[in-house]
Amino acid sequence: MSLPAYATLRFERPAEHVLLVVLNRPEMLNALDTQMGRDLLDLWTRIGAEPEAHRLHVNGRDVVVPRTAEGVAFMTFAELCERPLGAADYLALATRYHTLVLGGIPRLGPDKRNEAKFGPFLKALSKELPE
Repeated sequence: MSLPAYATLRFERPAEHVLLVVLNRPEMLNALDTQMGRDLLDLWTRIGAEPEAHRLHVNGRDVVVPRTAEGVAFMTFAELCERPLGAADYLALATRYHTLVLGGIPRLGPDKRNEAKFGPFLKALSKELPE
């Protein structure tokens, strides 16, 4: 399979049927940005992992994850932090998906109320990490 050149990704093929995707933004310590999220979503689509929406049932209601593929959830900061979600929702995300690609993260500061939800999100996820 021939893949296009991506601005934020590079590839290695260490073995047959294996594609190693390497994040390629060393000047930014490989931090994800909107372009990298777009590149990853395009790559997943090209290799046959068609993104689809999922619904997680949490505490009697549905949490919509708009784009998922092969155990990866693709969300924007707004989709995660500008909705009425809490720790149980974040833990459900961490349990269901092995990777969350989060794009459109604004510069965090005390002047925006929705940004304050990012801290509890990270705290909830850190409880799921092995020690």
